[in-house]
Amino acid sequence: MDEPFDARRADDHHPHPGRVVAVLAVAGLGSSFAFTAITPIQAHLLDLFASGREETAWAVTATLLVAAVLTPISGRLADTIGKRRVELALLALLALGSVVLAGAQALWMLALGRGLQGAATGTSSRRGSPSSATPFPRAASTPRSL
Repeated sequence: MDEPFDARRADDHHPHPGRVVAVLAVAGLGSSFAFTAITPIQAHLLDLFASGREETAWAVTATLLVAAVLTPISGRLADTIGKRRVELALLALLALGSVVLAGAQALWMLALGRGLQGAATGTSSRRGSPSSATPFPRAASTPRSL
């Protein structure tokens, strides 16, 4: 028979610190790749979408604009409703943006997908550093002087 849920025991569970660091490192690298992948192909967007340089610049601008707006909002939401929920929601937006980009046939779809991907910046930058210290004991994460 199942044991009843005990919140005290659930709070004592700490994931292995090495796993947390590995997951955050992979997430940070994937996020960085998603944000910078557009830069080398930006010149080719002119031909792909038969648009001018001003219109194709929105592919980069949308990412940065959404990131600038959602990073402080996601930080506040994480403090209010929990880091895990906010991080999962932002990563879901990143995945949705990737799906939109995979099927992008118009410039507005490209900008929309890049904007959705920009939402995940709140996960990699604002929440990444505090999340990496969470599973470690207090003494191990405190800097020591020589």
